[in-house]
Amino acid sequence: MSNPFGGRQGATGPDGRQYQPQPYPPQVDPRGNPAYAGRPALIPPHVLLANPFQTTELPPYSMVELPEDFCIPWAGRNRAPMPRYTPEPGPTGIMVTASHLPMYFPVNFLAFTRPKIFINGQEVPDAGWGDTFVPLAPGIYRVRVYTAGLRWAQYVGLRRLGHDFGFTDAFLPVPHNHSTRTYYRSPIVAMLPGALDPQPQKSPGMTWFYIVATIAAVFVGFMLYAIISRFAGW
Repeated sequence: MSNPFGGRQGATGPDGRQYQPQPYPPQVDPRGNPAYAGRPALIPPHVLLANPFQTTELPPYSMVELPEDFCIPWAGRNRAPMPRYTPEPGPTGIMVTASHLPMYFPVNFLAFTRPKIFINGQEVPDAGWGDTFVPLAPGIYRVRVYTAGLRWAQYVGLRRLGHDFGFTDAFLPVPHNHSTRTYYRSPIVAMLPGALDPQPQKSPGMTWFYIVATIAAVFVGFMLYAIISRFAGW
């Protein structure tokens, strides 16, 4: 049976087996641009991840040859190193654990939507919040996760929630008889990318949320004080 996600057997596991990295369509090479003259050569992802059991730190995304439509995860901003995924023994495949902020003020709209997962451009059916396991052949895979918009939201004045948001990508190595887990966290601000990392992350935009919540609380406090003062004759 063929694998719809394009993995094929054929990087080096603890058992000594060799696996063929998953090929990707050719990407535009920015090194041909004169503006990149003198800069270090960009490293293709399949070269960095050829041995999924290495523990050395990966370079930042700015040094990796990424597809033009690649969405860098929230934690990858500010020149942070590209995360290294450590496969664990288990069924060969990828486990995506998707979550969102449990209490989304004033209504938990995200509970009515779901994440969408794509592996090498193919959508994973029946993806939802929580764990989604995708059985795959050994290889290197590009994973994209985002939060599906609420189609009815635009009709009730929540236009931003009516569009898909929280796009983010990652390259994951999958050796034979190993599972690679990634954690997706939907952003609290729709204009931000999502978080996709080997470890659970906070919702992108939480700092903004705390600032807005603090300002709103102070404003409400002053309003209540003014109303109480007026009726109490202070």
